Amino acid sequence: MADDVIKELFEKWKIVTELQIRRLELGATRQDMADSIASFCVQGTGITDDCLTDCERRRRNPTGRLAVALCKRFGVSSVALLGLGRAKETARWWTWMTLDEKDYLVNRRTLLKSAGLLVPVPDLVYYAQAIGWRKGSMVSDGDVDSAQATATDLAIAYVADPASDTVRAARAHALTLLDLLKPSNATIKLETTRHRLQAVASDACALAGYAEMHGGRLDDADRWFKCAFGLAREAEDRRLEALAHVGLAWVPLHGGDPDRAAALAEFESAATFHGVLPPSARAYVLGNLSWQHAEAGRDLISGRLLEHSRIAAARTRHEPPGWGWWSTHGAFENIRNGTSGTVIGGYRALALGSSAEAVEIFTGALAARTSPLFRASTYEDLALAHVAAGDIERASALGIASLDEAATQDLGLYREKMLAARRTFPVGTTTLPLVRELDERLRLAA
Repeated sequence: MADDVIKELFEKWKIVTELQIRRLELGATRQDMADSIASFCVQGTGITDDCLTDCERRRRNPTGRLAVALCKRFGVSSVALLGLGRAKETARWWTWMTLDEKDYLVNRRTLLKSAGLLVPVPDLVYYAQAIGWRKGSMVSDGDVDSAQATATDLAIAYVADPASDTVRAARAHALTLLDLLKPSNATIKLETTRHRLQAVASDACALAGYAEMHGGRLDDADRWFKCAFGLAREAEDRRLEALAHVGLAWVPLHGGDPDRAAALAEFESAATFHGVLPPSARAYVLGNLSWQHAEAGRDLISGRLLEHSRIAAARTRHEPPGWGWWSTHGAFENIRNGTSGTVIGGYRALALGSSAEAVEIFTGALAARTSPLFRASTYEDLALAHVAAGDIERASALGIASLDEAATQDLGLYREKMLAARRTFPVGTTTLPLVRELDERLRLAA
């Protein structure tokens, strides 16, 4: 399964380097450019159009006379400024881009603007980019440790600032690891090392999936979550396999017509692994399962699951923080401070028809949430609770607050969810000042 999904991802994403951008800006064929580069070195460089292709796609690390010729031809001090080589500076000058974005390569300025200076968080992706790359490169456990540390840095950065720059870095990290797992790109002698790398790649794909989902790109999110699931299985990591089920639950849940039965089935599958999950992950899985049973009207089951979730959350004080997205650095950030269980209780109350209780719960949770990602979500939860309570003006004000939190972030999902909530407003409320302001904000956010 993982191989098919990975192939689908790589049909959409391609490596783009500063070297390729400069060639396309000049309108030169690869053969012409190879000849031009060769002319800048008296001694032979061995460069051909195939060699240039390998450089542009980072399959070759140019050294020696070839590196000197490239620097002279393009007037740079290091091949790192062309997106090549292993220097830390390289990270800023290559990235992964969609095929749609590559249509704009004719104009370098347009590309740089759309890409946000290529990979705009170079410190976060450098270590992943520095692993291997040349055919036959050896991947060690130390390389996996670096990729794992990068996954943690990205999780922290995304929770703090889920902007397009961080999303692009998260994608770049995941794609880099997936490409590294191709047998033709690197050598991984030990099966244990391969499994560790697959586990880190699964976690990275999960973060990419969440980023796409929060951005409102559900089809892309589904691909990433499926990839995370397949890699978790290949890595024989039951913890990650369980959590990948949670990722797969979100897409049908957030669609225009939520498929709650499909989401519940995924949460149930995740819960079957509860025995191997650490407390934070167990609290997360059981809490969301409680919510879905409440949506199905199963009050007793929902209540029991929520209690088990809270017991697990209480045990996290003795749990190491973990690494990557599936840790208290990322998805479980709100488990230890108790706000995750509190919010789940609000969802449960709302699902069971107790809007006043939901308003009280969400209001209490909001004060403890500082991340724009979680605040945008909680403002929207409050708005939906006020809609259920019939207070449309207050709901509109909270919807505006949610859009404010999301305004400078890649959080298009919350606009879509607020649009769906707006359609449920009574007809007679259209002329209310706050409703009119909400309508205008939704229009501007489109």
